[in-house]
Formats: sequence, structure tokens, C-alpha cells
Amino acid sequence: MTAQEISSQVQVAEHPRLQSRRGHVLAALVLVCLSVGVTWPAVLLRRELLLTLFDTYGFLWNLWWAKFSLLDLHQNPYWCGYICWPNGTSLALHSYVIPYGIMSIPFQLLLGSHDGCLVGMRALILFSFASSAVLMYFFAFDVTRSRWGAFVAALIFAFLPFRVLHSHHPHVICLEFVVLYAWLFWRLMARSAPRLRDGAAAGAAFALLLYASPEYALFMGLFSVVAGAWSLRDRWPDKNVREMIISLAAVVLFFGIFSCPLLLATVRQSVDMATEAPEDLADLQSGLMDEVKNNHGALLSVLSPNTAHPLRRYLDQPNPKLRSEHHYNQGALSYVAIGLWLLGSLFAPRRKKGLWLLLTGVFFVLWLGPYLSLTSEWNTGIPLPYLFLHKYVPPFGWGSDTQRFMPIWVMCMAIVAAFGMRWLVAKVRERPTAGRWASGAAVALCVAICLEQLVAPLPFGPHPIPECYRDIAADPEPFAVFALPPSHHSTLYFQTIHQKPMVFWKEPSYIPRHSPHAMDLFRNQESLWAFLEPETFFEMQPAEQAAIIEANRRIFREIDLKYVVLDRVPVAIHSGFVIRIPLDMRFVQQHERLLMLHKPLEVKRYRTSILFRFL
Repeated sequence: MTAQEISSQVQVAEHPRLQSRRGHVLAALVLVCLSVGVTWPAVLLRRELLLTLFDTYGFLWNLWWAKFSLLDLHQNPYWCGYICWPNGTSLALHSYVIPYGIMSIPFQLLLGSHDGCLVGMRALILFSFASSAVLMYFFAFDVTRSRWGAFVAALIFAFLPFRVLHSHHPHVICLEFVVLYAWLFWRLMARSAPRLRDGAAAGAAFALLLYASPEYALFMGLFSVVAGAWSLRDRWPDKNVREMIISLAAVVLFFGIFSCPLLLATVRQSVDMATEAPEDLADLQSGLMDEVKNNHGALLSVLSPNTAHPLRRYLDQPNPKLRSEHHYNQGALSYVAIGLWLLGSLFAPRRKKGLWLLLTGVFFVLWLGPYLSLTSEWNTGIPLPYLFLHKYVPPFGWGSDTQRFMPIWVMCMAIVAAFGMRWLVAKVRERPTAGRWASGAAVALCVAICLEQLVAPLPFGPHPIPECYRDIAADPEPFAVFALPPSHHSTLYFQTIHQKPMVFWKEPSYIPRHSPHAMDLFRNQESLWAFLEPETFFEMQPAEQAAIIEANRRIFREIDLKYVVLDRVPVAIHSGFVIRIPLDMRFVQQHERLLMLHKPLEVKRYRTSILFRFL
């Protein structure tokens, strides 16, 4: 045999593998391009804010605090002394996606803290959708061995309307970490002879998921228990059960090693809240249960149309901007996806589909919440398993929205839909007259899924920044800032401008699970209550007023409170716009008069605010 013939045979042997690789690369590129379209105009990377809901302020603040704590303060990012000054608070139970914060650091170093956070947020939204789509494609291909099935699974999962509607919630959209762990854990279970390094990789991915979203880590912990039990049942008693148990133990071990800092901080804060503020903890959990009763899935919402679709919204209202997720059906799902799931449920091999059907059912039932609801307004009152979990399994007691189970059951459902797509394409190819149209039919189904799940473009836009905060940022001295009134979460956003500690006069709603002593300043210093109830202060005798003012001036010096900002016209994000919040002018005048009685050293008046300097 000549060298030329040998080379020809080698090329023929390698051709299917090369063709498969090209197919995967093409699929990944198409998914990235679709991600650009779904998150449009995030790819433009302008210095603009996402205007869907006020939680965007927290998204920006999280990015800023990760960089500021690590590179400027050189401290643990899960402790923040710059809010609730001077006591500070733990962020262990806060929705804090530290991997996104770390990934935003290059943008902040290049463009500055504020502009870097704005551009970094847009880049991270695009990265999240693109990376989760690509990872879901390879995960589904690994399970089904079907490129068309894997592509469909990626479309169903990554571009879910629920996810687009929550683009301002980084801990909700960070599904790439969920898919990465699910993929590695499935590979561990699928091996005939599991290896220790597979368990180590899955454990590391699980720890990364915890740092990204403790809520999703809790859900995937339940996923692991169900999937691990299923795998052990299949293997028992002879098929490498010992190796499987060792590998599962490795997952737990390496997860514990890599997530130890956050786990310890979480346990410490939970214990502190339970021992030092049990009444506050009970009120918090009762409030969270009330939120769950309002934020849960409804059985028939899956069959309801996508109310955030651009065409529907252009017809229904004059303004086509994306509004808050509360305005839309968050349970909407593609009808084509449901049809493919039914095909997979009926015709996929039983041993391959069984686990995914079980997981879909488990998380779908949990998504329905504590009581069965047929629609958002029709609650049957029939108790469901989540009610038991919320009451008796402590981690689930911190939950406030069971709709966040949706990405998990949709991921499992998408795997079954991928089996359905594989069966459908194979059936079409079997027909001699229609076989050549198999790829065209598959493309048509993919296009239909994309069109059904389409959501209006994300509303990015400029956000005004009061001039007083830029003046505060120009002061190089260390000091604290106090804003009156708390401007609907925007105080966190403005902190990325001035980067000074903030005194809060009420519990920060964006960080509801704060440390028990975070608000001790206002709890222990009765004189500061004059800022909360100025009407009561002005009803007091002059001697009492003088004593309160003198006590407050002493507190200002002790906590280095240099500036107090009085917002006359606060601004906030609402339903795709930046709005000015009307205040009772009597409220503003009373606070201005009260602050003037405290003898500020300097008063600067701006168009929308007044700045008082006391040190």
C-alpha cells in the first residue's frame, strides 16, 4: 500500500469526526448570535443602565462592591461595612453573584468604577445567555447524541421568557453555572466506572454555583439527591456501586473544601439571626412566606401565551419597552417545545428518559408553590410539597419566590424535548420521499421556538446622577454619607459614584437578610429618630429639641458623618423608565429646617437636592 493510499484512508477515517466538530462549532456560533439578538442592545456596551426594575441598582452595586472590597479594601467581599454604617452587615445571605463581580473587574479598571459597572453589566448579561446556551447544547448532545435535539434543548432553556424578564436579577439569570454542574454530575453518573476526578470536577462546579446563586445551589442539591438515588438504584447491587459511592462522596468533599468560606459565613449569620434576633427572624420568614404565596407558578400559565412578545405588546400598548417581570406571564413556554417534550415522553427509550421525566415532575410541582393554583388568580387551596419544605427544611425557609424553580424543570424538560426532536428527525429521514426535508423541518421547528419565546428588547437608557454625589466623590477625606429620604434603592447606585460609607435610617430592603446588629445605630440612639419623625420633634419643648440636636451633632462626629443629602426630587427606575418620585413638600421642608438646626458648616443647593456638610 502506497503512502498516498494510507493518507487517503486516514483522511476518510477522520472526516466524520471533523464534520461533527464543524457542526458543533457552527451550532455554538449560531447560539451566540441568537444570544446577541435576545439580549439586544446589551452587545452595544454603552454606558447606560438597564431600566426594567429598581433591582438593577443592586446588580450594579454588587459588581462595584466585589471590586472595591477585593482590590481597594483588601477584605472579605462577604462582609460590607460601607452600608448600615458604622455597624456593617454580612452579605452571606444576600443575592450576591461574586463570579460576575470578579468578571466585571477588568471593565472597572479600564473605564472606572461607575462606567465599568454599567458596561460590565451589559457584557455579563450577554455572556450569561450565550454561555448557558452553548453549555446546554453540549450537555444535551452528551445525553441524546443528537445535534438537532441538543440545539432545540439550548433554545428552550437559554432563551426562556422567564429569564429575559429577570435580566436585572443576576442571581436568576446565572444559569450557565447550573448547566455546568448538571452536565458534570450527569457525566459522573453515566460512566460505567466513575472516577475520583469526575467527582472532584462536579464538586468544584457545585461550589462555583453556590458562589453564584445559593438559591440555585439549593435546588441543584435536591437535583443531585434525586439523580444520585436514581443512578444507585440502576447500578445496585453489582454495577460498580462502590466506585459510584466514592465518586459521590468526592462531590460532597470537594464542594465542602471549595465553598467552606461562604458556608461558614452563612451558618454564622443564620445562627446569629436565630439567637440574637429571633423575633426579627420570625417576622422575616413570615414575610417571605407571604411573598411565596404571591410569587409562585400556576398550572395553566405554561399553556398561556407569551405576553411579553414584541408583537403582542406593540398591539396592546403604545410603549413597546420591556417593563417589570410582574406585568407578564412568567410561566410562558413554547408550544413547539411542549409538543417535542410529549414526543420524547412517548417515544424516547425508557431508561434514557426516565430520570429526566422524574426531575421535570419534581421541580414542576415545587414551582407551583405551597398551594395549587390553576391561574394567577385561581388558587385551589390544595397544599403541595413546597409547603412542607418551607416549614421544616430550613434552607427552603429563606425562599421568597418558587417561580425560580422554573429554569431547573425546564432544563430537565428540554432534555426530554431533545429526545423528541431526535425521534422526529429520524422518522422523517426514514421516509424515502420526505427524508431530504428533515433538516428543513428541524430548522423550521427551531425558528418557531425562537419566535414563540421572543421578548421585547431590553430597555437600556441613561440614568441621571445628582450633582451632589459627584461633589461628595471629589472629597478625598474618609467620611460617611446620610441620604434623606432613602431614594428607593438608588442610594446603592449612587454609592458607586462617591464610594463612601452610607448611614441607613431604615432596614435596606435590597438586603433583607442582613446581620442582626446592622441597624443598631438608629435602634440605640433615640435622638436620631428625629429624622424619622420630624413632626414629633417640632412638637417638643425647645429644651428637648436642643438636647436632641446636641446629641445628634455628637453622633455625627463619632461616626464621621460629614454629608447629609436631602433629595427634593428623588429618581427611581419603574417599568422601563427613570421617573421622578413626587414628595410631600412639607416632608422636605421639615427635614431642611431640622438639618439647619443642626448648624451645618456648609449648605449647597442643587436643582434636585440639598447637600449639608457637618465636618
